[in-house]
Amino acid sequence: MSSSSAQPAEVEIPSLAAAVPRLAANVSSLMKLCKSDTAPCRRVRPKFSASVLNGFGDASGTAFGDASQFQNSSDIHFQFGQWMSSVTQEESSNWQEFTSLVEHLEERNSDGQPCDAEAFMFTDNSAAEAAFWKGTSKSRKLLHLVLRLRQLEMTTGMILHSIHVSGKRMIAQGTDGLSRGDHLTGALAGQSLTAFMLLQLGVFERSPTLKEWAVQTLGGCDPFFFNRKIGLMNQLDKRPVCGVQHQQQPMLLSKGLAALGTNDPTCHMCCSCQD
Repeated sequence: MSSSSAQPAEVEIPSLAAAVPRLAANVSSLMKLCKSDTAPCRRVRPKFSASVLNGFGDASGTAFGDASQFQNSSDIHFQFGQWMSSVTQEESSNWQEFTSLVEHLEERNSDGQPCDAEAFMFTDNSAAEAAFWKGTSKSRKLLHLVLRLRQLEMTTGMILHSIHVSGKRMIAQGTDGLSRGDHLTGALAGQSLTAFMLLQLGVFERSPTLKEWAVQTLGGCDPFFFNRKIGLMNQLDKRPVCGVQHQQQPMLLSKGLAALGTNDPTCHMCCSCQD
């Protein structure tokens, strides 16, 4: 019998296995998530699509600060304070940043506000953002904070997005200064929180130098960059947003955009503009 057709040897499954150190913590987390008599529903889409909560959270040194605002509302809910000496001496900055964000959302939940809402919370701490996105962390304390947020989602119907932003944006927005006693910067001076989010902009609009860097990195290639403003289709009449009238249907965006040739640089997403 040839080696290629040989069947792999069966591995005997042991009756006992060595427990890893974090097994007890994982079992405890599962018991908390599964304590309901009936399986809780996990919301996929917010019940009230117009209910959007935007917020920023930050902690620095011995202090912390958080601010949030419902879209189309002029009211900004913010909190700030000082950590106890035991926290600053024993806990990491990652734990402080993440805890500040978690407790802010839990406090808003005590007022019943984030229920059935979609929340976008911004932080300049990449460890907190990554832990929530992955749903786990090697740090037991950060994992416990992730569990608190998941429980909050289950009980309120909230859909939470944790988004990393630069420290400079936190400073301009005002939450960074909030933890230092500055209450007159950015959103705290009357600007809307959405003015500092810029989620509607593409990467090249937020960072104009990125495109030049990408072209230089690609060397002698002639790269094709997707322009989402031009590429979005008007679903009402199936015509390109650019407004150019065409007889043919717009091509599917998922097919070979980089291979397209076009005579009209302002409308390179339409099949009738191909060579």
